[in-house]
Amino acid sequence: MAKLQQVGEAVTPGERAAAEHLARVLPSNYVVISNLEFCTPSGMTREIDFLVVAPHGLYLVDEKSIHGDIIVTDNSWVLSGGEARRNPIANLEGIGRALKGRITRRFGTSLSDLAIQSTVLMSTTDYRLRPMPGLERQLEHVIPVSNSKKYFTDLNLLTHPGCSSPRLAEFMHDLLGTELKPRYLPKQIGFCTVEKRLAEGPLWVSFLAHLPAGGGSMDLVLKVYRLDQLRTQDERDAQLRVLLRDLEACNQLAEKGLAPKSYVPFPWSDDRCVVVPSERPAGRVLTAALDGQTPVRTRLRVLRRLLSALGAIHGLGIIHRNIHPGSIRIVGEEATGSVLLTDFDFARVEGTFTLPPDMGQELDSPYVAPEVMKVLGSATRASDIYSFGAVAFDILWGRSAMASLPFDQPTSPDLPPIDGLPSAAAKDLADMLAAMCSLDLRSRPKDVQEALGLFDFALESAEQP
Repeated sequence: MAKLQQVGEAVTPGERAAAEHLARVLPSNYVVISNLEFCTPSGMTREIDFLVVAPHGLYLVDEKSIHGDIIVTDNSWVLSGGEARRNPIANLEGIGRALKGRITRRFGTSLSDLAIQSTVLMSTTDYRLRPMPGLERQLEHVIPVSNSKKYFTDLNLLTHPGCSSPRLAEFMHDLLGTELKPRYLPKQIGFCTVEKRLAEGPLWVSFLAHLPAGGGSMDLVLKVYRLDQLRTQDERDAQLRVLLRDLEACNQLAEKGLAPKSYVPFPWSDDRCVVVPSERPAGRVLTAALDGQTPVRTRLRVLRRLLSALGAIHGLGIIHRNIHPGSIRIVGEEATGSVLLTDFDFARVEGTFTLPPDMGQELDSPYVAPEVMKVLGSATRASDIYSFGAVAFDILWGRSAMASLPFDQPTSPDLPPIDGLPSAAAKDLADMLAAMCSLDLRSRPKDVQEALGLFDFALESAEQP
């Protein structure tokens, strides 16, 4: 029986049952550390359900209780109801790289080849993973809880075998309280009951919560800003002013039906936090609303509406910086519905820089422009246009079309034909999108209006019988 060390509180029955199962079936020389969060080098906090410390290496584990089909993309798991969740394998792999760096610096370079593997434990049995092309290998890291004993003890199932240390459990214990901390999940925020944690940033964490209303309840997203207590009061006041200004800009988008509406912020936790409530986004994420079976002209019209929405954002001086299929929702029917943009957590009002420069590394590649990945503050309107081009390649040709991004030259790669679209029109579209995804910013359209003109020209060609 393995040693179970509970650092934080389990959030769901599935997590509690999985922790008890791992402790029961794994050998006595294993340690299971549960319910943690890890602070990345850029200041982000990331949740880890379990660390499984084995004699041959370290496993980062996320427990999921999901039913039905799951579309697996680079950055998201899209559920059958259209909800998008961060891809847990990609998330854990990012944590693993950062954690290995901390371990190496703290305990010596002999651990630079430490075997670290990302794993998702499924507490349900009626799930079906549908990976996008090129992501099939991720299925190897998603296992039912019932298979956990074999998975964690069979060295042949390690994707990248490496070194370990008999003192690895001791090293992990030394990291507790500094790099590894109990998971932060309040049960109540104001009058709202918290259901689950959604996302996190350098100074904020967001939660799904329920507010009692009219005999029922109203779903809200609560974004909790933790004002930096190490700064002076004047600096914290300045942080709050930036927050309120950005909130006002996003509400202008909500009035146009382009973003979820936010409500009046309120203080919380002895005034050390500011909570911004907002509507839970409606509709289905882009990947769930559109697929290879959706008529190409419907896909093109949705992309046109997305590009127009991007122009409205830029018109308010907002640069999104993190556009990807999971941040785009279709409300209503695909052919006629409206486009709703979400994930403004990394956005900024043009001319302000409120996040650390290396935060670009936390964004959802491969849709993010290369200059933003290097330095977040380098984002311009052309960076969002790049992201639109990457999303369009994905929606029209699939993920394999994105393998060449970014392009050194504004010419498109050889791509397969698209059913229902003349080959000449497909070539025009591909060349236009390749220019949007050029490594050279000068080759991209200078703004959305120019991009819309190019897109409309290509769309007119595509509409020809």
